[in-house]
Amino acid sequence: MLDASQPLAQMLRLHHHVARVYEKRADFATSFTWVDRALQLTGATESHIVVRCLLLGSGLHMRQGRYRESQEWGEQALALGGRHGSERDQAQALKILGNIAISRGDMASALDLLSSAVEIYRSADDIDGLAYAHSDLAIVCEFLGRFGEARAHYEVAARMKEEIGDSYGQAIVASNLGELLRAQSDLAGAEVQYERAVAGFEKIGSRYGAGVARMNLGATYLQQDRLDAAESELQRALAIFVQVGAEDFLPEIERYIADLARRRGQPNARHLAEQALATARRLEARLEEGLTRRLLATILADAGDVTGAWDELGQSLDLLREAESIHQVARTQLARAALAPALGLHEEGRAALSAALATLKDVGAEAELAAAQEIGRSYGYE
Repeated sequence: MLDASQPLAQMLRLHHHVARVYEKRADFATSFTWVDRALQLTGATESHIVVRCLLLGSGLHMRQGRYRESQEWGEQALALGGRHGSERDQAQALKILGNIAISRGDMASALDLLSSAVEIYRSADDIDGLAYAHSDLAIVCEFLGRFGEARAHYEVAARMKEEIGDSYGQAIVASNLGELLRAQSDLAGAEVQYERAVAGFEKIGSRYGAGVARMNLGATYLQQDRLDAAESELQRALAIFVQVGAEDFLPEIERYIADLARRRGQPNARHLAEQALATARRLEARLEEGLTRRLLATILADAGDVTGAWDELGQSLDLLREAESIHQVARTQLARAALAPALGLHEEGRAALSAALATLKDVGAEAELAAAQEIGRSYGYE
């Protein structure tokens, strides 16, 4: 434990507080400067405030796409928090590490880490942290195709955030719930949640949060073929990410922009998809790489390169299976089933369609289930 003078302890707290203020304003570079200053203070090595600086720095690294550094800082905070016996610090470290695992597509690790965080937050009676952990667990359950569990976690998180009057937290839960509704093809419901999130984030001045919610809203418009509205929201979101120096959502928004170009029949769609793919690989975002390869397959198929498209779908399937994203695996299998007849791969197509149908029924993705049944008719199924 730090045997520090009172002035040093006060200085550490002040530096951490200032860093938090800039982090909330999405000024990540300035926030990190204050974190770094705190960690350089003489003797600042064994304090609970140091743990919190490490946790804040880990989160800042993650938002800027530096996942390796984020994990190193998070693990250091977890170890130091354990020595001090701070349950809340340990839970937050586990939560951050769980989110890194999500970004890297390691859903099994994310599930374990976030489940542990929930238990520790509950033991510490930390309602604020517990609500966030439930919201993050919902994201994992959604990727795993466990939509019922995801909805239950979101409902718990929303209720807790309302009870403690956390406007920022309510906006986060609304944005994440919108993702679940979009995955279930409830685009009208998703739109309502995203608009609520945008309003909430902008009310409290969170540019980063507003950027994420606007990106999701743009993706919803994209699915509805409301292309001008989609472009407007995606460009506003991208401008925010560039302004605040956030890279964690860059592969995703680049993928949406590439899909927008594809839907408009623009010749640069392939280039944009390859750019999104390069960003995903640079950030080691395996899940996002799998999703982008599926988009690239669609672009190649539209251009008549069915062999190239089939290869991309195979790589997409491998990546999404590795990430244990059950719903997205089914979507790629559906794309393979649609493409297989063009290559004379009817047996492979039937097998992919059968697997996709089973999953889509389980998760309740109605619009995709209807598309699967339409593809089935091309195989002679009724």
